[in-house]
Amino acid sequence: MIFTYKKSQSQFNWVFIILAGMVILAFFTNFTVKYIDLQNKKDNAKIVASIDNQLLSLQQSSSELQADIENMPTNYKFGCDNIEVGNFIPRQLNDKFVFGPKSVDTDLLIVYLRSWNYPFKITNFFYMSDKQPYYLIYNSDSERFVKDLDLPNRMNIQITKIIPIQKGKKIIFTKNPSGDAVQIVPRNGNWEEGYVYIENKKYPLFGLPSIYAVIFSDYYPCILDRTLEKYKEVLKVYQEKALMLTQLRNDCNYDQLYTRLKQIEGNIDKKEYDKFKDNVKLLIEQNKNLSPCPLIF
Repeated sequence: MIFTYKKSQSQFNWVFIILAGMVILAFFTNFTVKYIDLQNKKDNAKIVASIDNQLLSLQQSSSELQADIENMPTNYKFGCDNIEVGNFIPRQLNDKFVFGPKSVDTDLLIVYLRSWNYPFKITNFFYMSDKQPYYLIYNSDSERFVKDLDLPNRMNIQITKIIPIQKGKKIIFTKNPSGDAVQIVPRNGNWEEGYVYIENKKYPLFGLPSIYAVIFSDYYPCILDRTLEKYKEVLKVYQEKALMLTQLRNDCNYDQLYTRLKQIEGNIDKKEYDKFKDNVKLLIEQNKNLSPCPLIF
């Protein structure tokens, strides 16, 4: 009986030791996983903060440039108004306008900055991507325009007449849109002032920077709304400038130009984009005709 008791107790001890070891192992495994996850989040937070700071620096340095942002291999997600790195909490971009793909895995982001002037400077646009291909498909109507585009040479841009079967974003330049592809069409023969069809919905273009935005971004409609809100902010500045010059220069008449600025603001609010574009052209002429009085822009 004594022998049986000691044998049972020994077996119990071994079972206890094994169970205790499994609990301890599970604890340290869980701790290690959480620690690695925490470190990854800290690294991703540093990366996204670094990108934000670099964009701010680039924005202040030039009106057009190309640059590279290198980091450890990770996943980048570009939203309407934020950027997310490695599933970390998205960082709001606030007054920065970044056009990029929905998701990309890379250790190198190529950045192209271009100032959006319409007709005065509104803001800077950032176009970001890796080396994934972008296919610009032209036909006889759009061949000259597409081939003359001043595209960033660091991006992987492929200009072709045939729609490729390879993976990559495809943008078709055509006068007769059809289907559900991303298609850019001209307005009165002007491609820069035309429209883009995305999922069979029509959106306005406002110069080359808008066309590049369509090429590099999967969120053009959403970011378009943000850019137009920014436009209205800048309009207010020029409206105030017109009023101020009216008070300072009794010999100069800024009334028509001020009225035009207000009309453009109304066009944006009412989504009258054709009238908006036409009024911008008239605004340019009115501003030139102010000479020798001080110009608005």
